Amino acid sequence: MVIVVSDHTMETLAHPEPIDLLALAAAHGGFGLPGGGSALVLGNNEPSWLDGLPGCAGRRAVREGLWEAWTHPGWWFAVAGLGEDYRGMHGNPTTLPQVALVSGGHPAAVELADVVAAGGVSALDWAPTMAGLLGLHLPEASGLNLLPQ
Repeated sequence: MVIVVSDHTMETLAHPEPIDLLALAAAHGGFGLPGGGSALVLGNNEPSWLDGLPGCAGRRAVREGLWEAWTHPGWWFAVAGLGEDYRGMHGNPTTLPQVALVSGGHPAAVELADVVAAGGVSALDWAPTMAGLLGLHLPEASGLNLLPQ
């Protein structure tokens, strides 16, 4: 059996200049840690300044003083001046889907391919599934074996 799985998808940048989260957060008394399509914002105050910021799709509290923010498709967080060399970005909720290919002569290949085609497979499911195919068990794994035992 051959299984090829991507880490996640990418999206094409429609806006070559990033949202300079480092500067914006500093201007509001916080610290921004940009990471492409998502970012972390640290500070003592809720970053309501992100609401309505062009390109920012949403935010959520991670814990007290720490928020996650993400961009609309085609936008990205970075420091100013990086835009000319980048064509694609990853790292936000819109890029969670994976590319997966299952093939080969193993008896379970068709069954696993059907599971993948039906959708809803998590990246966490691949390690327990591959371990099961090898006759191994990963009790500490977070995902599920996609094939019946």
